[in-house]
Amino acid sequence: MDESKISVAKEFLFLFQPLSLEDRGELEERLVAEDICQTIAVWGNTLMEPPERFQICRDWGIGIKYQEMDFLDTLDAGVYICRKELSRKDLTIEMRTYLIGLLFLYRQEIAARDFVNRNPNTIICRRQGNRPKGMYETAGEISRELNLATGTILKYGRYASAIESIKRLEPSVAKAILSHRIRISHEDLQELNSNEERISIYGRR
Repeated sequence: MDESKISVAKEFLFLFQPLSLEDRGELEERLVAEDICQTIAVWGNTLMEPPERFQICRDWGIGIKYQEMDFLDTLDAGVYICRKELSRKDLTIEMRTYLIGLLFLYRQEIAARDFVNRNPNTIICRRQGNRPKGMYETAGEISRELNLATGTILKYGRYASAIESIKRLEPSVAKAILSHRIRISHEDLQELNSNEERISIYGRR
């Protein structure tokens, strides 16, 4: 495997909260002191975990064993990353909210994809029950998995959708919100998302 080609895919960049300088320093000290071969998860040439450990191993010549993951597409890969990142204890409130909301959005798309794959010649008709899993069903599943209310999952889904829209227009603004450098309520975020001029103003700050 050509290590020079391994990186975080563009569509997954926002799914990894960067380590603080202090935490990165502690990780680097530990990895160098232990000097043990590290297992790094990849999907093709795409890193499936935060890039710091991989970069430290490369910088210090620490051995790497690659765990090659197998996903149908970026939706399944995104679900994997969201689940792994949600186990972290250092996430900002905004980042945790975003990851849960994004997990919901990914699962919704997967439900639609799988329905079409199973029923390629079926016309979707909700009244007759010929339909993919609905958002309340998906939210209910995730709510039970994470011990959160179904309404909370739906709210976080709207939050993640707004972040995705802002990210396409001004990535720096989305990054600042998720890192807690721009403090904004859920309601104000929805309002900001509908105002491209205000997003651009934030981006110039």
